[in-house]
Amino acid sequence: MTTENTTETPTARYRAVIPETGQVLDIDGPQLRGRRRKGKRRAFALVDLLSLVRLELTGREWDTLHQIMRAVNPETNEAAITQQEMADYLNIRPANIGRTIKTLRDRYIITTLRPGVHRVNTHIMYRGSTQEWEINSAREREPLWRK
Repeated sequence: MTTENTTETPTARYRAVIPETGQVLDIDGPQLRGRRRKGKRRAFALVDLLSLVRLELTGREWDTLHQIMRAVNPETNEAAITQQEMADYLNIRPANIGRTIKTLRDRYIITTLRPGVHRVNTHIMYRGSTQEWEINSAREREPLWRK
C-alpha cells in the first residue's frame, strides 16, 4: 500500500444566488480553511462567489480559471501552472487553453506575470486576511463583468 503526497488545493462546492434573478448556482472552488498564526486565524482562500457568477464564463473559461485558482500559492498569490498541465488535466489541446487564457487576460480576470505563472484578479480571489484582500483589491483594476 502506497500513499501519494499530493499538493493540490482541496476543492469544495459553494452555492451562490444571483440577487437580480434569484438563480442558484453551485460552483467548485478552493476549499476555505483557517490556520492559526500567533493566535490569529487567517483565511486560506477568500473567493467572491457573486463576482464569479457575474463573470458569465463559458465552460472552458471556468475550467481554466478553476485550474489556475487551484494552483495559487498561499504566500505569493501566484499560480505556477503551464498550459500543458491544464490541457492534460482537462483532456483538451494546449492551443485551446492558450486562447482561453488570452480571453481571461483580456477581461482582466487573470494576469500573466511570466510564462506559466498567473495571478487571479483580487476582486475574485485572494489568499490572505480579509483586510489584506480589501487593500489589494482597491489597487487592482476590476474585471470586465460582462462580455
